[in-house]
Amino acid sequence: MSDTARCLRVLLLLAAGVLAGTPGSTDGKEPSVGDLPVQHEGRIKPLDTFARVHLLAAHGKRSLPDLSAIDWLLELTVNPVAAGDRPVFTLRNPAMVAALDLPERERRRYTHDELAIALGKKEDWLRELYEREDTDRSLVETQLVELYLATLRHRQLSRSLSCLLPDFRVDDPEIASTLTVNPGEPVSYYRITRQGRELTQLLAPLSERPQAQWSDTDRALDALVHQLNDRRQDHFATAMRIVPAEEGEEWSAPWFLMGKSELSAREEEVLDLWESLLAARISGDAVGESVAVERMVKVLEADPATMPSTSNLQLESWYNRVDLFYKSVAFYILAFLLLAVSWMGKGRLLRRLALISLVGGLAFHTAGLWIRMVIMGRPPVSTLYESIVFVGFVAVLMGVIVEWGRRDGMGVFVASVVGAVLHFLGFGYAADGDTLGMLVAVLNSNFWLATHVVTITIGYGCSIVAGLAGHVYLVWQAFRSRERARLAEIHRNMMGLTLVALFFTLFGTILGGIWADQSWGRFWGWDPKENGALLIVLWQLMLLHGRSAELFRPTAFAAGLVLNNLIVALAWFGVNLLNVGLHTYGYTSHIAINLAIFCGLELLFVSAVYPFARHREAKEPKAPGTPFPGRQAAG
Repeated sequence: MSDTARCLRVLLLLAAGVLAGTPGSTDGKEPSVGDLPVQHEGRIKPLDTFARVHLLAAHGKRSLPDLSAIDWLLELTVNPVAAGDRPVFTLRNPAMVAALDLPERERRRYTHDELAIALGKKEDWLRELYEREDTDRSLVETQLVELYLATLRHRQLSRSLSCLLPDFRVDDPEIASTLTVNPGEPVSYYRITRQGRELTQLLAPLSERPQAQWSDTDRALDALVHQLNDRRQDHFATAMRIVPAEEGEEWSAPWFLMGKSELSAREEEVLDLWESLLAARISGDAVGESVAVERMVKVLEADPATMPSTSNLQLESWYNRVDLFYKSVAFYILAFLLLAVSWMGKGRLLRRLALISLVGGLAFHTAGLWIRMVIMGRPPVSTLYESIVFVGFVAVLMGVIVEWGRRDGMGVFVASVVGAVLHFLGFGYAADGDTLGMLVAVLNSNFWLATHVVTITIGYGCSIVAGLAGHVYLVWQAFRSRERARLAEIHRNMMGLTLVALFFTLFGTILGGIWADQSWGRFWGWDPKENGALLIVLWQLMLLHGRSAELFRPTAFAAGLVLNNLIVALAWFGVNLLNVGLHTYGYTSHIAINLAIFCGLELLFVSAVYPFARHREAKEPKAPGTPFPGRQAAG
């Protein structure tokens, strides 16, 4: 069996292994509470994703050492006292600890109750900070505002389902009979208020006689009313919209429905089942909880127009748990390490293993992108985070293709470096919250996402790979210039990669103009994003024409490709910092420093290596290779 066939077999086995583990209608897996739907940020998502987003905002991670995100959320709702004493909140900056007069603690983790006291003492100041513009706040002040909002969300979540908790005991037989419950049986606010008319009839005589003449039933009824009024203070907690509404309308939170005079049959069914589920969770009845979840899924699936399929919700929960992109980056790092060791000896075997590892990482990468497409029903390039992940995929795929043709480790090197770096960059953006968020209105077009955005993003990926090939050429020319055949091969690959990059960036830019004409009524408006895309095209055209006309020698061409990485970075991320134009949906304020560091390092590399490589090239009678494959250089 050839090396190519072996690697292809490994790829297929890995991909099959990943996808075989995904949930679906054929594997018989019953849905869990984390698979139940909730509407959040304009999207219907599994409760597991909702829990991870909120835990991430407070803790900085999507799970706790001893609790999953969904278990943390349920503990928060059914036992807020215990949850309030759990050190969930992570303060990112030591200056925040000093500003709030908190005690120093390892890892700077604090409970909600501790922070509520500390923030309460500075509430007026925090409100004033909140009302300021972002540019008028320091980093610490911005972090304190975010912490303040996170504690408010924590409190709201803890009260979101309090109307469904069995926290009331009705011991008086007459009141219990009126409310159709057994004496002494725990009952919820929701269950009691459903009998609102009967409760009002019991209350009416109380106002007609003095308190001294009240019976035991009257006093028990008065105490119950006071308890209900206290619980009614939680009506602000409407973060968990778990009750479906009519198609096109927002879902309802349980507390919102407590104010309605009449509930629909479906609303009553969902609230009844959530009440049963929470009661089972409190009592530790796993079977009862599973039964409630099963019944709820059947109720919700009875009207498929208002919610996604259960299999999609389960798929998203599974995607959250398995972290495909973390597995992918692990394989990319392993591929780089194997390649590095191969340079010390036994190169052929280790390069083959490095390629297999790279292909394994690509299999996980591909599976992750495909699952995101299935969940969202759109191409995987609609947000800045998704573009990072997709560009990494394109770069690795290009690296695999190069390695298949060269068999010398260059493709593995380029692919593993770009794939790992972009994955880590993506992890930084994923830390902002839900990566499967809704689109801004201007991007809500699957046709143009699948044409313009995919095409231009492939162009970014190919450009980065070409730029990294330029790095390799400069280093090789500077330190191993005698290996002319190897330099010629690298040069040909640089030319080919640049041509592919130009093709996709050029046609991606043209398609973007057509989309702009349809959406905004003009083909070109000199928008910063449009200018950035055009600059990439012009720079690559200049390099290719200059090399074709032999105005540039290969070393200068390689240096130009390295500088092309700066243009791609500025067009991809930099123009967003301007926060102007019609492409402001990609604005990210925290990228400026990282972008400046990247540009500085690239400029430093060119400044340090290019003069040395050019000096070594000048000693040669003629540049290696040919301007284009198949064409002989003059002289």
